[in-house]
This record gives sequence, C-alpha cells and structure tokens, in this order.
Amino acid sequence: MLSVNIGSVFEEFAVEKLKADGYKILAQNYRCRFGEIDIIALKKSVISFIEVKARYEKAPFFPEEAVTVKKLTHITLSASEYIRELAQAEIETEFFTFSFDFIGISYDEKIVKKYTHYKNFCTVNEDDLRRFAL
Repeated sequence: MLSVNIGSVFEEFAVEKLKADGYKILAQNYRCRFGEIDIIALKKSVISFIEVKARYEKAPFFPEEAVTVKKLTHITLSASEYIRELAQAEIETEFFTFSFDFIGISYDEKIVKKYTHYKNFCTVNEDDLRRFAL
C-alpha cells in the first residue's frame, strides 16, 4: 500500500510541473478495458499520454527501465480508447496531434532528486492510432 501512496504523491508532483509548463490536465489515472494512463494532458494542439514512474535514488535501476513493451502496448490501446471517447463526444480529433511521453522521477526520502520529462518517448503512427479508435 505504501508504494501506491508514494506513486500518487509523485504523479501529483508531475501534474504540478506539467501545469507550470503550460499543460492543461485532461485526465488523471484514466482507466479503460485496456489499462491505465497516468496523465493525459493538452498543450497547444498536442494531446500527451504520459506514464509516470518514480524510483528511489539508490534503486538498482532507473525509472525509465520500468516501462516495458507490454506497458507501452497497454498505453497505446488505452490512448486509442480515449480518442474514441473524444470522437463519440463529437470532439474533432483531427485537429490534434498525439504524443506518448514519459516522466521519470528519482527520489530520496520522498524528496525529488531528478525529474525528467521525455516527450515522444515512444512513436506511434497517428493514422493507426485514429484507425484503432474507430
């Protein structure tokens, strides 16, 4: 249970950093049948699907190493579902581009030591993404 609380704390930290950087938060912990996306945010005309991972500074691996191919697949399918929901709500998705981002956080005693926002962490063909959303 402790890790869930720590994860939530650092996801909130990431949300605040994103807001300070000009992002509008569209959803947090978006869940659908395919999985979960930690943060969905909008900046200009780009909708970003963001995975957040935090690791103790002295952990044997970096936060970036926690994102597996399986997790990326779930995020991609979940993003397609989110886009489908936008289309059902009659929101014109062709005016947006999409980015799959990653935020890695290293901490020591709950104090952030390193915060890194990787934009376009993985590449997804936007035509395929829209097609999956139909």
